[in-house]
Amino acid sequence: MSAGVGNPPDPAGKPRLREDILARRDGLAPDWRAEADRIITDRLLASVRERGAKHLLAYSSFRSEWPSREFNARVLAAGGTLYLPRVDRRTKRLAIHRVDDLDRLQPGIWQIPEPDPETCPVLTDLSVLDLILVPGVAFDGQGGRLGYGGGFYDKLLADATRAFRLAGAYGFQVVPAVPMEAHDQRVDRIVTEAGVWSVSRA
Repeated sequence: MSAGVGNPPDPAGKPRLREDILARRDGLAPDWRAEADRIITDRLLASVRERGAKHLLAYSSFRSEWPSREFNARVLAAGGTLYLPRVDRRTKRLAIHRVDDLDRLQPGIWQIPEPDPETCPVLTDLSVLDLILVPGVAFDGQGGRLGYGGGFYDKLLADATRAFRLAGAYGFQVVPAVPMEAHDQRVDRIVTEAGVWSVSRA
């Protein structure tokens, strides 16, 4: 599937787009959300199987994001090696840790569940990762991504160039064009309840 393509949007439009999408996401009806979440999770796991990915970096969802916990649990149940990020406030980057037990996560910055650095081994070689599940506020059919404004994933993805970049979102989060700047990183595939967008970063 593909999204419409317009003129390159002004990066100054990021805050307004972020605000509009988040408001719409916050207002989703619970019944609709539950069915969409089920479809998105199943399609994301199908992408993992298709890629033959064994070492996956996922994330712990927060607020009204597509909920990632079931995805993470099913990756572990299938024998995959799961990694989750932790915000390193000193370096202002994401530290990546291997996680074997989702019940042992602890509240981190913004109360997002994070690995315990005392018990979850840190991953220093990002080339180990086969696939990265990337969060975002909005995406477009060319792999453009709008995040939350912290730049954490743009830094991470710039370093983890080998891994396939997969995103899960609701259909309305795929827009005609995301405002992109030179440092912004793109994803390879966006999975929604409405369909799947696969692109090439080459």
